[in-house]
Amino acid sequence: MTSGSLLYAAVLVAAFYFLIIRPQQIRTRDMRALVAALSEGDRVITAGGIHGTVVRVFDQTVLLRVYDNTEIEFEKVSIAKITVDIPDLSEGAELLSEMVDDGSDEPA
Repeated sequence: MTSGSLLYAAVLVAAFYFLIIRPQQIRTRDMRALVAALSEGDRVITAGGIHGTVVRVFDQTVLLRVYDNTEIEFEKVSIAKITVDIPDLSEGAELLSEMVDDGSDEPA
């Protein structure tokens, strides 16, 4: 092999590592950290797009409350992300409904 083809092979291996292998290792590490950080009360989104609140954490699964009295058990690896709770906006909604009822732009 000539030095040019050896250099080409080395660049190809390095590119393969940094573009494919390394990012996958980072995703795997981040997913393990996410699964380890699951705790009761966390708001999560599953890989299928279901939003819920963690009710109980088991060894391989989690129990999610997706509606008032509806709980579904999921594999931990199917949790896509933990979401941040949205603050209660009920006061703002009441204020907005008062403004709409008044027809004015000023709060009551």
